[in-house]
Amino acid sequence: MGDSVTAGTGLADRDNERYATRLQAILRERLGYNGVTCYSRAVGGAKLNDARFWWRRDFAGVQPDLVTIAYGYNDKSNTVPAEYYRYALEDYIDRIASVTGGGAAICPIATLPGAGHRFVMLDDYAQQVRELCAQRGDATCIDLAAGIKPMGREAWGELLGDLAHPTAEGHEWIANAIAD
Repeated sequence: MGDSVTAGTGLADRDNERYATRLQAILRERLGYNGVTCYSRAVGGAKLNDARFWWRRDFAGVQPDLVTIAYGYNDKSNTVPAEYYRYALEDYIDRIASVTGGGAAICPIATLPGAGHRFVMLDDYAQQVRELCAQRGDATCIDLAAGIKPMGREAWGELLGDLAHPTAEGHEWIANAIAD
């Protein structure tokens, strides 16, 4: 679940290059099981509040084992305070738990930094994700931001095609980090 970053905006062949597709291939290889299926229900421009209203549609007809949640870039661009972002994320987690009957592992991704000034601008959102997951105990934070920060602004920027959207190499990095 996510916005244009998850959807693969900017990729030449997003259906094959975005991290959900790459994650599926990586997990199938690592686990030796071809039954692993990853779907992207991402929408470019989406914010967490949008997801909170689309949950019934997004989960209709599927019973996922694991759900990743990656929103934040558009929320920050629309000046959503970090505290409200946390509230919306908690509500969204509750909705997913409800629609899946508690049968899905829910794994919010600590909000990814962007390039340039966006490298630090989303840190408060990432921290809200970490704290919420630690407080709840029923959601596991996938802290990709913690893996990106040591790379530095310049190296991470080389994996982005613009201020927000990963290149194919960036999606490959994300897929491997989630698989790990």
